[in-house]
Amino acid sequence: MLFKYEDDDVFVDEGFITLTGAEKIPAYLIAGKQYLPFGNFETHFISDPVTSALGETNEGALVIGYRPIPDLVDISVGVFNGKTDKTNADDIIENYTARVMVTPLENISLGSSYTSNLAAADSFSDEIQTGLKDYVAGWNIFMTALLFDQFTVYGEYLTALESFEAGEIYDAADSRNRKPGAWNLEIGYAVTEDFQVALCYGGSTDGGAFLPQKRFGAVANWGLLENTHLALEYLRTDFEDHYQTVDAVTVQLAVEF
Repeated sequence: MLFKYEDDDVFVDEGFITLTGAEKIPAYLIAGKQYLPFGNFETHFISDPVTSALGETNEGALVIGYRPIPDLVDISVGVFNGKTDKTNADDIIENYTARVMVTPLENISLGSSYTSNLAAADSFSDEIQTGLKDYVAGWNIFMTALLFDQFTVYGEYLTALESFEAGEIYDAADSRNRKPGAWNLEIGYAVTEDFQVALCYGGSTDGGAFLPQKRFGAVANWGLLENTHLALEYLRTDFEDHYQTVDAVTVQLAVEF
């Protein structure tokens, strides 16, 4: 169980039970409130990547996983209700996700995932304007690599597989069908064991005023003391149709215990 303090509220961010099989049964089951197996969203930065706003989903769910080749292949599927429904639909558990991750080399992981209802994502669900005519599925690919023990690369692409009907997302008066997609690429370099820097480039298509059309920036992370870290981040964000350009500097002092 994981509690989170945010916006003057304390709430349960995650609360689940995990059951794992013996060595001869490399399977597991996770039941409860959890982040679903859709997307990866790893980052060096304080701020979440662009892809997380479109796809990260925290729900009460049942997830079943199987590792046919331990430490090499991980397959998982999950079922959940979802925050958004079709017009006049019953409130039942009818959404699902699936993810496959492979680790062909010790320092390289690749994966792909699918969700039957992209509009169920935490942040993106707030952009839904009406009941959906039909669910719109989402698809994702991602990669993590550690190169030469100093460079860390994160790459991810996430997109809707079909278009949302005009007026279903962002603005009820919008006359365009929208098919949102997002990507994020980061390269980190460990200058020393306690000091790392990273660059990022991300963006979106059909993101409206919700997802930035382009975003780039840099971050520096210092390990000041054991379990104590200081990070300094700069991000420049541009939205489509010159709606808005934002330059942001963020400082974070974090203590783990």
